[in-house]
Amino acid sequence: MIGENGHTGQGDQQNPEGWQRIILGQEELAGDKLRMEINRQARELRARVTTYLDENAGQTVREADRHIREALVRPAVEVFNRHAGREARPRLPAAAVAEIFSRLRGLGPLDRLMEDGAITEILVDGPGKPVYVEKRGQLLTTDVTLTREEILLSLERMQAGEGHPLSALNPVVEVRLPTARVTAVHERLVPLGGPSLTIRRRSTIPLSGEDIVRLGMLPAQVLAFLSLCLNTGSNLLIAGGTSSGKTTLAQVLLMQLPPENRLLTVEDPVELALQDRPRTQQLEVRHADLKGEGGVSTRALVRLCLRLRPDNMVIGEVLDGAALDMVDAMATGHRGSLSTLHAGDPRAAFARLEQLCLRGDDAPPLPSVRATVAQAINLIVVTKRVRAATTRGGGGAGEWKRVVSAVSEVRGLEGDVPRLQDLLTWQEGARALQPTGLSISEELATQVEQAGLRLPSLAALGSGTVTRLMDGKERGR
Repeated sequence: MIGENGHTGQGDQQNPEGWQRIILGQEELAGDKLRMEINRQARELRARVTTYLDENAGQTVREADRHIREALVRPAVEVFNRHAGREARPRLPAAAVAEIFSRLRGLGPLDRLMEDGAITEILVDGPGKPVYVEKRGQLLTTDVTLTREEILLSLERMQAGEGHPLSALNPVVEVRLPTARVTAVHERLVPLGGPSLTIRRRSTIPLSGEDIVRLGMLPAQVLAFLSLCLNTGSNLLIAGGTSSGKTTLAQVLLMQLPPENRLLTVEDPVELALQDRPRTQQLEVRHADLKGEGGVSTRALVRLCLRLRPDNMVIGEVLDGAALDMVDAMATGHRGSLSTLHAGDPRAAFARLEQLCLRGDDAPPLPSVRATVAQAINLIVVTKRVRAATTRGGGGAGEWKRVVSAVSEVRGLEGDVPRLQDLLTWQEGARALQPTGLSISEELATQVEQAGLRLPSLAALGSGTVTRLMDGKERGR
C-alpha cells in the first residue's frame, strides 16, 4: 500500500499501486482511449467527493464518510478492476477501498498508526524519512514515509479549518484532537528537513503497574511504596524530562487509588486515560480563539477544583503561576495530590516549583513560597530515559527505556534551606534503582500506620518480600 515502504509504483503500472496513484490524481496514464477513460473517471471521482462535501455540509462526519466510502469510492474501485481485467493487469485488492478513502478523507499513511491504541507518539521528521512511533515505552521505526504534500494535507485535515494554517509567517501550529495533541513545524525552521509533525496521543491501552515493573521502570516494592504513600495522603511531585514517563507513572499510581475517592484532574491537554475509573472528572485548559476569547487558564481550573470536593487532585505539567494555587491547596488540607513538571533531579524539581510559584502576579516573597512548598510536597519522584542493557554477544545498545531515577522525601526546611532526604537513587554501574540506606521520616511512617497499612521494605529491592512497617526508629542508620 502507498506510503508504507516508500515505493510508489511510479512508471510501473503492472503494480496495483499504479492504479491507486491514478485514482488519487498523483499521476495519469497516456495512450489509447481506454487509458484516457480511466484518467477521466479518476478526475470525476475526486470531483464528486468535493461536490458531495460542499452540498452536504450539514451532515455529520460519520454520515459523510459512509456515503463517500460506499457510494463513491467502492464503485470506482470496481470500475477500475473491470478495466484492469480487460488489460490483463493486477486488480486492486479489497483493502484498496480503505486506502483510497484514507487518502481522500483521512490522514493517509498515518491512519493506520492512529488506529493502533498502543502507540502514544508519532514522529514525522520530514518528507521521505521513516516515521517513528513510541509503543509501550519503546521508540520504534516504521515502514511508513510521507511526502511533503502528504504531511501538509494531514495537518490540514487535522485542523479541520480551525486556526491559522502552517506557513512561513506562522511556522508552528498546535492542533488538539479528541485523543491527541499535534505540533507542526514549518520548513522555514527546518530548512534541511522540510515540514514535520509530532503527534502525542493518549494511549487507549494504558500500561498497568505490572507492565511498568516488567518493563523495568521501577521495582515492585517501589511502586507499592509510592502507591501506599499517595493513598494515605502524601503529596507527590513527579519530575523528569520530555517523554521520560512522568504521565505513565502518574497514570499507574492514580489507577491504584481507592475507587470511592473522587479524583479531579487539570491538564493541558488531557493525557491521562482515566475514563474507566469511577468518580473521576478530567478538566482541560482551553486556549483563546483567534479573537482572544473563550480561554480558560490552568490557574482558573485549579481554583475551580477546590470548589468541586476532590479527595485527590492532579495538576498535570505545571508551567506557570498556577503552581502557587496548587501548593497552597496541598499545604492546607488537599492531601493525596499529585503534579508533574520538568526537572532532572529532586533538588532541581523543588527549585523549579518555587520559580513557577513566583511567576504569579500575586506571589508572596521567596521565603514564604519556599516554606509553603516544603510543607506541601512530601515526596519527589524523578524519571528519565536510559539505554536498555546491551544485547548478549557484544551487540549494540538496545532501545531506550524509562526508569525512576530518584525518590526523595521532603523534610521541611533547615533554616531557609530545603531539606531533602534521598531514599532511592539510580546507580549507573548497577543500572538499577538502589536504596541509599536512609530511612523515611517518622511522620510518613506514622501516616501509613494510622491507615492500617504496611510499607514494603526499600532495603532489599530484589527480594520481593513485604516486611513490617518501616519507620524511622526501625530503619534509621
